[in-house]
Amino acid sequence: MSTAGRQIVASLQGATTDSTILEQIKDSELDLSKDIPNPPPVLFQGDKVMMSKGDFSAVVGAAKSRKTFCITAMVGAYLSDDEYMGMSSPGDAGNVLWIDTEQSIYYAAKVARRICRIAGFNEHENNKRFRMLCLREFSPGTRFKMVDTAIRLYKPQLAIIDGAADLIEDVNDSAESSKLSTLLMNLTKELNNHIITVLHTNPGGDKPRGHLGTNFLNKAQALFIVKADGEVSTVSVERCRDIAVSDWAFKINDKGLPEITSMPEDTTKADTLKSVFYRFTTPIDRIKLRDAIMQQENIKKSMACRRIKEALTDNILLENKMGLLYYKKENEEEEHLPF
Repeated sequence: MSTAGRQIVASLQGATTDSTILEQIKDSELDLSKDIPNPPPVLFQGDKVMMSKGDFSAVVGAAKSRKTFCITAMVGAYLSDDEYMGMSSPGDAGNVLWIDTEQSIYYAAKVARRICRIAGFNEHENNKRFRMLCLREFSPGTRFKMVDTAIRLYKPQLAIIDGAADLIEDVNDSAESSKLSTLLMNLTKELNNHIITVLHTNPGGDKPRGHLGTNFLNKAQALFIVKADGEVSTVSVERCRDIAVSDWAFKINDKGLPEITSMPEDTTKADTLKSVFYRFTTPIDRIKLRDAIMQQENIKKSMACRRIKEALTDNILLENKMGLLYYKKENEEEEHLPF
C-alpha cells in the first residue's frame, strides 16, 4: 500500500467503517510507480485500434440501419485469419459469444451462418470459437442473470449483446441503467475482454435511447453510429476515447454479406429539409404541418417544430399572407408564389 493509502486507513482507525469499503479504497488507488501499459487490442481497422480489452463499446442506429450486419462484419473479421472490410484481429484472437435478445431462432441462425461464412468456418457445424445464445423468450430480469452467468462461464474475449436494452425493464430507469453499465464494466475488467452492445437511437436523432443510452455514452470506449442511406449504410465513430478510426460505408452483396463500398456524398442540412418538406406544395396550417411531419418522420413535437423553423429560416418553406406554409419549388420566382 502507498503512503497515502496508509494515511487514509490510519485516519479512519476507530471509526465505524465497512472493512470491504476500506479494501476497495486501497485497491482502487492509482500507483504511478508501476508501469501502466496500453490495453491489449481486440480489433483493428488497418493499423488503428478499434476496440481494446477491458472495455465495452456501443453500436447504435435506427431500425433497418443494418446494425446487425455491421457487427457481423466486425465479428467475422475478428474470427477470420484474414482481413475483412479493412478490419482484422490480433494474433491471439480467442472465442466469441453472441447473445441475441430480439430475434427468433430462424433469423438468429441466419446471422450465425453469415458470420461463419465470413470467418471461413463451416456454416453447418458448431465451432468452439463461436457460440450464439437466443434469449428472446425470457424476461428482462432472467436475461440479465443469464448474460452475467454466460459471459463468466464461457469467458469470451469478445462478447456481443444484440439488444442490450432487453436486459432491463425500462431504459429510462436510471437505477436499472446504471446496474447494467456497471455489470459490463465489471465483466470486462474481471475477464479482460471486450463487449459490444447494440442499442436503438432516439427517433430522428443519433443518441441511443433513454438513461441507458446516456450511461453508455459516458462509459463506453467508443460509439459506432450506423445510418442507412438507401442501399448503403454508413458507420461513424463518435464520443470515443483514444480511437482514431475512419468512417466507412458498406452494402449487402448478392451473397448476403456486408462489403465495403464508397461513402455516399455528404447530405447538407438543406437537402435533408427539402426531402422532408417537398410534398407540401399546397399551403397548409402550421399545426397540421407539424403533426404530419411528426407522423411522417416518427419524431417528437419539439423536433418537428425545430425542423419547420429551420426550413423557414433557410427559405425552403415559405409563409403566405394567410399564415399558411408551403414548400418552395426549385427556381420558383417570387412574383409567381401562391399568395
